[in-house]
Amino acid sequence: MRMFANQFSVKRFFIRATIILCVCGLLFSFGTTAYMQKQRGVISGRPLPLPGPVATPEPVTISEPDQETVPGKALASTDLMGRTSLKQSNPEEELQAQVNGTISPNLVTTVSYPFTATSAIALEDMSTGTSQLVGAGADDTASAVTNIGFDYWNDGVRMTQFSANANGLLRLGPTVVSQGFTNSLASTTDAPKIGAYWDDLCTGTNGKVHYKLIGAAPTRKLVVEWQNMQITRGAGCAGTGNGTFQAWLFESTGVVQFVYGSIQAANAVDGGYSVGLQAGGATNFASVTTIGNTVSYAAANNAQTNTIAAGTSYIFTPPVPNAPSGLNFTATAAVTTTLNWTDNSSNEIGFAIYRSTDGGVNYSFLTQTAANATSFVDNTVSPSTNYFYRVYSVTEGALGGPAQNSVSTSAAGNISSTAPGGNWSAPTTWVGGVIPTANDNVTIVNGATVTIDTAAVALSVNVGTGGTPAVLQWEATNAQTLNVGFNVVVAANGTFQSASSGTQTGHVLTVGGDLTNNGILDFSTNGDTAGAGITFSKATNNTFGGTGATTDLRSLTVNKGSSSASIIEITSSNFTVLGVNTDVAGFLTLTNGTLKISGTFTGTNRVFTTAAYAIGATTGFWLNNPNYTVAGQNGSPTNNGLLRISQGVLNVGNTLNNAMGGASGAAFTIQGGTVNFAGRLNTANSVTYTQTNGTVNVSTVGNDASLTASFGLTATTSVFNMSGGTINLVQINSNAAAANRLDYQVSGTGNITGGILNVGLAGTTGNAGNFDFRIRGNVSTLVIDNVTNAKNVLLVAQTNTWLNTVILAGSTLNTQANIWVVIGNQVFNNGTITVPTGGGRFYFLGNGTNAQTYTGSGTCTAVTASGTVDLSMDNPLGLTIDSFSTGIVTQRVNFFRGNITNSNKLTLGNGGATVGVLQYGLTGGTNVAGNFDVAPTFNVGTGGQTILWAQESAPRTT
Repeated sequence: MRMFANQFSVKRFFIRATIILCVCGLLFSFGTTAYMQKQRGVISGRPLPLPGPVATPEPVTISEPDQETVPGKALASTDLMGRTSLKQSNPEEELQAQVNGTISPNLVTTVSYPFTATSAIALEDMSTGTSQLVGAGADDTASAVTNIGFDYWNDGVRMTQFSANANGLLRLGPTVVSQGFTNSLASTTDAPKIGAYWDDLCTGTNGKVHYKLIGAAPTRKLVVEWQNMQITRGAGCAGTGNGTFQAWLFESTGVVQFVYGSIQAANAVDGGYSVGLQAGGATNFASVTTIGNTVSYAAANNAQTNTIAAGTSYIFTPPVPNAPSGLNFTATAAVTTTLNWTDNSSNEIGFAIYRSTDGGVNYSFLTQTAANATSFVDNTVSPSTNYFYRVYSVTEGALGGPAQNSVSTSAAGNISSTAPGGNWSAPTTWVGGVIPTANDNVTIVNGATVTIDTAAVALSVNVGTGGTPAVLQWEATNAQTLNVGFNVVVAANGTFQSASSGTQTGHVLTVGGDLTNNGILDFSTNGDTAGAGITFSKATNNTFGGTGATTDLRSLTVNKGSSSASIIEITSSNFTVLGVNTDVAGFLTLTNGTLKISGTFTGTNRVFTTAAYAIGATTGFWLNNPNYTVAGQNGSPTNNGLLRISQGVLNVGNTLNNAMGGASGAAFTIQGGTVNFAGRLNTANSVTYTQTNGTVNVSTVGNDASLTASFGLTATTSVFNMSGGTINLVQINSNAAAANRLDYQVSGTGNITGGILNVGLAGTTGNAGNFDFRIRGNVSTLVIDNVTNAKNVLLVAQTNTWLNTVILAGSTLNTQANIWVVIGNQVFNNGTITVPTGGGRFYFLGNGTNAQTYTGSGTCTAVTASGTVDLSMDNPLGLTIDSFSTGIVTQRVNFFRGNITNSNKLTLGNGGATVGVLQYGLTGGTNVAGNFDVAPTFNVGTGGQTILWAQESAPRTT
């Protein structure tokens, strides 16, 4: 846990000199050696680590200059600078993140997770056979989501994946662990979570986080090791680490065990560590106090600073339930069987069922029942197949059993229509006089016409086999259903259609497999007054395709499984809605699963049946057709699940302020194509946004919402990944009050390695001649447009540009009273950069791997009468000011790390009464500060020039 600084003593030596310069370029000859211990400080937000390679967008950390007092003049309080944070401060961002995925209703108690402590336990040997999760010298960095290697029950919920961060925290489930540095067991953030030693840590320069799987099923063990960690990070992440600890997760038993090497005392400035686990609600945790080796299930101890002796181990051991017995089967047919067992346990929270189709060699998880269940109907079986089952009782973490047995399903029947056909319900329609059941493969033979006049069922349906036309049709009067367990195929000579008369539109075809139309599928007939709907069921990936000349829908429902994982993909050669490929009506209902529109057919359709549609938490919409356009509607939809665009055009809204929001856990994935938001894409919830290609246009019509960005991901727990593609800010926020306008805000964590943010386009009309865009947060490549009209960027809070910055001629970047952190390699300025007011800063941080360059024919001025703005140098690889550029004018230069090359292109001072400031090092600094390669131009004026020497790791002679 990080705390405010100045909580332990620091030995420091500080020299300040005030010199009035009469000749520009005069050199100084003062020597000093700074002696110090590590110290951390903050003004607001996150205390800063030692700046270095930055792997994730939020939070970015910077250094602050020290206080400076000029005789006869006290500087503004903003000059009292420790180390501060670039985390955005928005009240909405302080909302606690909701738990993604399944939330356990079970409790972590002394009964469900009893605790023991022991000693003399050796760490597992991790010298070979491991896979790295987080590398050396990492601060807060999170790993990718990784497979556990076995099914692991945590608080009653099956888990198969985990992720870990450099702060000693492990998160279970498919959502990546955050990079937050505040350890709090009594919180749902990162639930379900396991903290072996959770604090504000760093992997040392000799450290890493890695894992390996030990043993064989069903007694495997996952070992995650935090090796050579800095305990704790203190002033930064530049040193070696000497603390190592492991978390062990055991298959079948659900045991959680922590094992420690020698753990030194924590740095008190970071507030103390946590040890324990949490799942479900914020009060559902177990917190270990390492002094005395006790546990509490009611009070979280997040402020421990004591050492932990090598060999110490803490163990949570869920109770193992009695195994079920007597597994047997009833009502077995071609596509169904019922499992029955005896419940012998009194403490189970459910039963886990596994199934094998290879003779019992490999089993796959099928489902988990509620507590006290004694039977389960499996209707996902196939005909003529031998299935092996295992049923386990499950407590919060342990499995009991299994009860096991096998069963063979019966063969499917094969029923064909007679040549004339008839009503589905009539025995005379079918060869042999038997009406098809759910276990029968049905064929409508060539030349036959069969009318669905009942609640029909089949295992599969084939309409025609080639030759004389075969027709399957819905009756005209009453709404009927046809439920097909697997595939439906319409042959080239086949027709499957709604009635050519009447107005019945309530028919429903339910398909559990693929739907293939190579002939005619027309479910909107009689002038679109008659029709039928299609529902895709079962938790499998399937296609809706074929080469037929007519594939015409009225409605389509996706209800596959219980998540968005199962996909129905449209791949047909032709596709229309109500007989046309233009926008006349929506057709889609999402219940569970994902609809993926692929193929190359041409069409424009609103797709969704309401303007304010919602993509549910267990559903997804995936556009993957280059010739398909989703038409915008006058409404504001919400994505609670998955929105994925690979090809094609998605229009969201068509009117001022139409907006798309996102619920916690939602995913926005842009891989290609174009997405147009009439108003805005904005959410304060924790979402994941990933863009690898494609174009996102926001505010194509307009946005005038107060303090609401046209592109806004404002939660600090959101994940923003951008490696390619373009985000275009088309129109400015046109709120009546300039102070309430906001166009772009991205907070949270993630990874920015590519992509472009274009501020304005040729079609930007402005607002009464105003072309000011206001941005904050994390930006990829920043391009400020000048086509038709020059655009201006105003920073309204700290802004981090992760890649290059391009300011075109006539355009302006204005920091106002905010910090601009330059992480990318180059600033190309053909326009104007202005740092005009107190508190504004031009901060070169770098990405830890490359030197930086400032170039261009534009102007850069960081001067005000207050003298509180500055240019800060914090890239150890240095900054080069292009000798052909017009240079930089600043009132203050802070050297934290790295040198400035071509310093003669830098002018220090404004020639007035304001004091110029030059600072080397910083409070608590552990690096060698940089310097000019040659003297800059001094434009001192009557204010004079102040030099500050703060802490460095080596003596300095100036």
